[in-house]
Amino acid sequence: MDRCLIDASPLLSQLDVTLQYNGDINPTNITHMTPLQGCGKREAKCRNWRILEMLHFRGGFELVFVAGEGGSSTACLVVLDRRSHRLHTANLGDSGFLVVRAGEVVHRSDEQQHYFNTPFQLSIAPPEAEGVVLSDSPDAADSSSFDVQLGDIILTATDGLFDNMPDYMILQELKKLKNANYESIQQTARSIAEQAHDLAYDPNYMSPFAQFACDYGLNVRVHVMVKPMVSAFTWPH
Repeated sequence: MDRCLIDASPLLSQLDVTLQYNGDINPTNITHMTPLQGCGKREAKCRNWRILEMLHFRGGFELVFVAGEGGSSTACLVVLDRRSHRLHTANLGDSGFLVVRAGEVVHRSDEQQHYFNTPFQLSIAPPEAEGVVLSDSPDAADSSSFDVQLGDIILTATDGLFDNMPDYMILQELKKLKNANYESIQQTARSIAEQAHDLAYDPNYMSPFAQFACDYGLNVRVHVMVKPMVSAFTWPH
């Protein structure tokens, strides 16, 4: 289950959630206990954006833990500090972001994998699986800060995009962006997501994910058969 959340603050959160039932608990509740809820009223008192990033991660993780839910999620948090024109990010797993300037990728997230097709992720195991499944701490998130410029395009997406479309294809679609109004940006984001989805079902297409599988000795055409969540905005926004 892919989910994109835009907070009232300059925060964009990209989540790729895997849910499973644990007794009588409804696993969809995990999507309401996102990292966005972790900081709450403390956000107004936070002046260090790096701390704020991790507060969001830790807060959401602890809420899920306390609730006893079973499930896991990769997460990508993007904070834009408008006063300093700096982008602060925290990414855990294989969701991610791109910063595009003048048609080129100038900053991006690094995919975090334990091994092939096993991304880092926040995970709460049901009692019967404790000690068996991999679970990563919010502290494992890769954080960065980057100076943005007017006109930069900031794109976040789940692995359904990056597994099916290499950067050059994404850039080709972004070049079609006519202006920075909301409708145009959203249409471009939808177009990118739809193209990634279509490519996933093309038996003759060698996707980045399929190439990665071949590199690991898997002689098969493997695709991610899901429609990715893609979000984009320009600075200023």
